[in-house]
Amino acid sequence: MTSQIDTGVCLSMVQFSILFYDYALTLGEEIDLFWKQSRRSWPFVLFTVNRYVTLLNHILVLAYTFWQLPGSVCKSVTTYSNIAVCISQGTTSVLMCLRVYAIYNKSRSVMILLVILMTSVAGLALWSTISYPSSDISPASAQTIGCQSTLVITSAHLHVLAVAWGGQLMLDVVIFLLTLWKSLQSGISSHTSLINVFLRDGTMYFGVICAVSVMNLIVLLVTTNSLEAFTTYLTNVLSVVMVSRVMLNLRNPSLVTPGIHSSQLMSFECSCLEFA
Repeated sequence: MTSQIDTGVCLSMVQFSILFYDYALTLGEEIDLFWKQSRRSWPFVLFTVNRYVTLLNHILVLAYTFWQLPGSVCKSVTTYSNIAVCISQGTTSVLMCLRVYAIYNKSRSVMILLVILMTSVAGLALWSTISYPSSDISPASAQTIGCQSTLVITSAHLHVLAVAWGGQLMLDVVIFLLTLWKSLQSGISSHTSLINVFLRDGTMYFGVICAVSVMNLIVLLVTTNSLEAFTTYLTNVLSVVMVSRVMLNLRNPSLVTPGIHSSQLMSFECSCLEFA
């Protein structure tokens, strides 16, 4: 139990450090590219929700990890934190889908595919929320800290979570493959550095999200302890960070190369979100 708790604390510190370090690095860009621009737009709303719900949620995660809280409070903190994760994952998925829709020049078939996938993922998330078993409370030792020593996680909890995150992984993989295919086409036809194209289109960022989602699902399927709580939070943090980077890159004039991929960039600008 002690080693499990120590692992959980380390993972919590890793995700907290990644989230707030990236926030500190990109705050200046955020102010220039979002707060000083029009704030009456869907891009601003979705970017803000995606970024700040996760930042605020990690106050709860710190409480979950480092404070000795009563069992009933731990259950409430876990519930609210899971809701925040669902909200941020939802906005992240919407932003990724809209990016793919834009680089495919608003293709109707791509839109239908993404809507079907998003609906399926939302349905699985709703089912997991309804089906998620109530966590039992075990007596906490005076030497232990955090809710991970209080809440009992069973295989039933893990199986429900695995179904929900499996749906998210399916969406992540499809988005990554669609973006990769379009980026390869663009890079080859325009004789542009593929690295630059991958950064601009979000392919690299979506690839990181996909890899982390695979890791998270593997942990959910093989672990038998509360480690799952921290890998799901880590997956959420990295997804939010990667999508925030994509949003910032799209509004950064220095990363938009004239004449390259112009039709797709214009499609994105003219989409319902007017990202760039």
